[in-house]
Amino acid sequence: MGGNATAKGYENEKTVSDIQEIVENMTIDEKVGQMLMPDFRNWQKQGETKATGFIEMNSEVASIIKKYHLGGVILFAENVVDTEQTVRLTDGLQMASPVLPLFITIDQEGGIVTRLQTGTNLPGNMALGAARKESYAYQSGEIIGKELSSLGINVNFGPSVDVNNNPGNPVIGVRSFSSDPDLVSKLGIQMIKG
Repeated sequence: MGGNATAKGYENEKTVSDIQEIVENMTIDEKVGQMLMPDFRNWQKQGETKATGFIEMNSEVASIIKKYHLGGVILFAENVVDTEQTVRLTDGLQMASPVLPLFITIDQEGGIVTRLQTGTNLPGNMALGAARKESYAYQSGEIIGKELSSLGINVNFGPSVDVNNNPGNPVIGVRSFSSDPDLVSKLGIQMIKG
């Protein structure tokens, strides 16, 4: 329920007391639902023989969002084929949650962790770390943020601010700015600000 959350018919700015009142009036089921953020990476509609990438809102997913009072949804590459399709999907997801806007989230770090199939391909954190320029990290964050916002995606699970202190770790590697915690901190803060 961030101050910049958007949805049709929902005011952007809520005061702390407004938010407290909303939460106080929620049932336990609603509060639990607000903590859930599933993915609908692939979906098999009733009557279909196989699951395919969930790229178009449907009544089954809408009923799940409403029934369980979901707080958000995470999108993956299977969900975001192109700009128009993604905007239609995020709008449809928000329409399924008319009372509180959803967190529509994604992992869009740049480099090897890029979910959007269209948009600006940015260098990953290791490349930004090698350049050692805070302005580059800021600009990358700004570009990613503007592109996600224009698509109706309001939370990015990036950047990775892991310190690359274990060369045997197959997950972090190039997703880290550096093995130097100070550099990771400086560049991570700038990317977040951007």
